[in-house]
Amino acid sequence: MHVAVRLFAIQRELAGTREVSLALPDGATIDAAWLALVDRFPVLAPGRSSIRFARNGEYAEPATTLADGDELACIPPVSGGSDGPPILEIRSEPIGPGVLDELGARLATTADGAIVGFIGRTRVTPGTPLTTSSPTVPGGTSLPFSSTTLHS
Repeated sequence: MHVAVRLFAIQRELAGTREVSLALPDGATIDAAWLALVDRFPVLAPGRSSIRFARNGEYAEPATTLADGDELACIPPVSGGSDGPPILEIRSEPIGPGVLDELGARLATTADGAIVGFIGRTRVTPGTPLTTSSPTVPGGTSLPFSSTTLHS
């Protein structure tokens, strides 16, 4: 059977691709798919302890059996996390940009180097756009584009 494996963030960068097609034996589990992926990209192995999996858009355990044509997403942590209790708030009003200041005042310490937040919408298109050419807008108009690689 064939399974499409989606990679995100650091995994995508390490493997050099956002999607990998794996041929697996019938009845293979998510864990078996992970081992096959690591066999192809050994650099991914150290990250296993922090990865969650989703099968066809639903979170799934490593022992879950896969089927031909499934999509397996390997989901890395979204942030570094903390040893403290999780923070969860449900608000009846829309969340605006002021929430970053509010959370910073409540949660940041002098030991924190920065507070980073995302306010906006995720894109509809999957993955990261190619950086080898200028992006275009509907109608074919080219947008100016440049790419810089920083080396330390």
